[in-house]
Amino acid sequence: MRLFVGGCLLLQHIEPVRKKLSLVGMGAMVLVDGKTVASAVCGKRRQKSDVAVTVDDKWHWGSITKSMTATVVARLVERSELSWDSTLPVMLPDMASQMHSSWNEVTLHHVLTHSAGLPRDFPMSVQFSRPKELQKLHEKRRDEISAVLAQSAASPPGKSHAYSNVGYTLAGLIAAENRNTTWEALIEKELFAPLKIRSAGFGPPQGSEPLDQPWGHQRVLFMRNPVDPSKHGDNSPVMGPAGIVHMSMGDLARFGWEHLLGGRTCDLA
Repeated sequence: MRLFVGGCLLLQHIEPVRKKLSLVGMGAMVLVDGKTVASAVCGKRRQKSDVAVTVDDKWHWGSITKSMTATVVARLVERSELSWDSTLPVMLPDMASQMHSSWNEVTLHHVLTHSAGLPRDFPMSVQFSRPKELQKLHEKRRDEISAVLAQSAASPPGKSHAYSNVGYTLAGLIAAENRNTTWEALIEKELFAPLKIRSAGFGPPQGSEPLDQPWGHQRVLFMRNPVDPSKHGDNSPVMGPAGIVHMSMGDLARFGWEHLLGGRTCDLA
């Protein structure tokens, strides 16, 4: 484990932050020219356990998944398979006849910039829908998006900003439909494989034993209560493109470094 950067012990910087924020576990990694020069973790994999987190643990990255979905979409745009200016009826022709007319001028750009007039979240009932087979999950995702688009938009496209998990679920669906595949298979092919990200998965990271990986925690008043990853410890996979990816710190840093380069690399060519 590399701990020093700039003559300082990285752990000495993150442990006080973890305590101040009452976090169960925390990690940090420093890259220079794409190489890891320092990494450290502190805390436990679960509240009130004796199992410490490690640098190689898989962490659930929540809405950072949105940037991954956007990257996959951008790769399709670069190949002219999609366009930022394409409208929803053009990108989803099978749904066009059921769409409310307020979506007619909504573009891919609007969807990815939270300016499409989409709701923040799906109805609560979606949280109880957890298809295990990928094609059935894709179909359920499609059905829920279709139901949203059958209703009127909350605002005209481009007129207001409203953070939307539905929007990024829609973006992932559009990309998958364009390739006649699932979002899960597409992100593996277009992002994880080219960057040699091998620790990635979907939903809470799990192992063969209960504490093989860090658990998620819900804050209730002043307590952080652990959530068993084997018992729906995440949002429904239906909204996967908006926030269910997990991977190691090192693999996330690899993804982040690609973006810091601003396209000046061939890793994703």
